[in-house]
This record gives sequence, C-alpha cells and structure tokens, in this order.
Amino acid sequence: MEFGTGTGQFALAAAAVCDQVIAVDVSPVMLEQFREKIAGNPPANLVIEQAGFLTYQHTGAPADAVYSRLALHHLPDFWKALALTSIADILRPGGILRLWDVVYGFPPRQAGQKIDAAISQYTATDPDDGWTRAELAEHIRDEHSTFTWLLEPMIEQAGLDIVSADHSEDQMVALDMSEYQQEHAVSRLVGAPPGYVGYEGGGQLTEISEETMAELNGFLPSAWSHNNPIDILGDASPELYAKTLAVAAKDKNADGLLVILTPQDMTDPTQTAEQLRQAAAKVGRKPVLASWMGGADVRAGISILNRASIPTFPYPDTATQVFNYMWRYSYNLKGIYETPSLPVASEAETIWMSRIDMNMPTTMMVKASM
Repeated sequence: MEFGTGTGQFALAAAAVCDQVIAVDVSPVMLEQFREKIAGNPPANLVIEQAGFLTYQHTGAPADAVYSRLALHHLPDFWKALALTSIADILRPGGILRLWDVVYGFPPRQAGQKIDAAISQYTATDPDDGWTRAELAEHIRDEHSTFTWLLEPMIEQAGLDIVSADHSEDQMVALDMSEYQQEHAVSRLVGAPPGYVGYEGGGQLTEISEETMAELNGFLPSAWSHNNPIDILGDASPELYAKTLAVAAKDKNADGLLVILTPQDMTDPTQTAEQLRQAAAKVGRKPVLASWMGGADVRAGISILNRASIPTFPYPDTATQVFNYMWRYSYNLKGIYETPSLPVASEAETIWMSRIDMNMPTTMMVKASM
C-alpha cells in the first residue's frame, strides 16, 4: 500500500514486483493524472483509492508493506497519531512500514539556529535542481512537520516498536525534493491572452482538451497560438477576451485561469476588465487571476477587477506563484480536514512484529510491543 501516491510513480514500480498494490491519495486531481498515465494499459494488480490517512477503509487481507513518502507532514500531530494507528491495524504481523518524511531532530531552543543553518545550505535556484531556500522556508512555515521526539512516541503508541532510526547530520531535513514536486505538487493553469511569461513553484500549464480547442478554433483568428498559453493576438477586443475566458473555464483539465493584458494602441484595458468581470462571475469555483500590465495606464481596469474580487498582479510570474500557493493550501486543507474514521480495536490482541524504515532525516525500524 502507498499513502499519498500522487501520480503513482512509486505505486507503478511496486506493481511490477508485488502481487497487489493499493495506491491511496486524497486528491482527485492527482489520481486523475495517475489514471491518465496508465490509460490503455492499467496493471491488473493495481487498485487506486481516493482517500486519506484517516478516511481509507481497508478490506481484504492485511498488507505486507505500507509506504508513505512526504505525505504524513500534511497532518497535525493529533491526526498523525491516529493515522499511524490505522496503518498499524492494516499491516500483517511482520509487515513493513516505510515512512520517509520531513522530521526535526533538534530541541526547540535550537530551532532558530538549526533552521537558519539549514536554509543557508540550500543554493538551488531552480526547483528541478532540488529544494530552493524559499521552498524550504515555505515548508517550515506552512506544513506540519514535527519533532522526532514527538513522532517516535506516536509510532510506539500505535503498537509498533522502533527498530532503527537514522537522522541527517544537522538534525534538519536535507532531502532532494525535486522528484516530489514534479510528481506530487502539480497544479494546472490555463494562461489566457496575450501570453505567458513563466511559472515556478511546481505547477504546470495544462494541455487544452480537444473539445476546447475545437470551440476556440470556431471564433478566434486563425493566427491564434493553438496552444496554452492562449494568445488571441494584440488587437483582441474586450468581447473576445471574455468569450475566450468562458470557453477556457469549461475545460476539465484546468484548475484555474490567468488572464494577461499588455496595453497596446488598440487595447482598451478598462472595457476589457469590465467584460472580464462579467465573464468571471459565470466561471464557477475555478479561480480567475489577472495580470494587468501597464501601471497607471491600466489603473481603472485594475480597480474594476479588484472590486469584483479578481486578484490582479503587475507581472504574470507573480500571479502564477500565487495560484500555486492557493492550490497547495487547498490540497493541504483536504488532508487536514478530511473526516476521520477512528480505528476499531480488534477482538483479540495479536503479537505484531512490524518494522518501520524511515529514511533521512529519520529512519526507524519498529515492531509491535509485546
């Protein structure tokens, strides 16, 4: 079993060598991408479940092994303890739990010193090269990573004995997170006209569906970009902006929309903002962001958008970062506030010899208490 499977990178590898793999994730977006990845040739021994640590209901034989990588930190400590208890109930006697996550091994009084020292070591500027300083700082600020001296008792209280534990030298996580961010922290954005500047922080531009492409071809000029970002050219009217937004918003592949305006001689920023305001009101729950470039020349349009609760940004890269933060916050909340299912005690206690192997910064081997 894998909790927090994301788009299934580990689960697919495990399916090649295991009799059965159950891949669990709370995010429907992640699981949709997982299913798209295996469409046409799904492994017969793979089961995909939309659930979380606290809501998954196990049926059938106990699991030989449970794996979770960089997922448990989404839960506050109270819910971590319940999640670990549920995992212990899922495992067979002698089963293995491999838990790989961000855990702090220093005393609270050393937190500032240790965190500052750890952040200073991260020099990557591209998320593909590993954790950047900003990403590590964001994780410390927003996630629920805990101390080893809090996590270890939770594991023991779940009925598991720690066999071994390894910590990073600085007692602060020093993992390469690039693979995790590419596969597990994906938010999909449609960039509307006139173009797209750049995107950082783990998201991606979504592919336009065939249905959306056909509809856009029906009214956009022939020279439009025919791709995402959707470039409707510099002489686009306010009405064309609004119609394009309405069509893009219906695309099931998109989690949000960004409208970018760069003022030109034939551009009407104020009227375009008014048309966008009306169109965005019909989009539904998908977030709409705007980048109205041009400073004082577009101030009236920005005011219209802000009054309609459409956030505006002077540059597209800032807007895309904010969008990804919004998505990540929403994803974390799903994990925190999922309706828990409290574990039910078995009628007879059995002797468990389960092991837990936690890699950096903490590796533990555990077995059940006698």
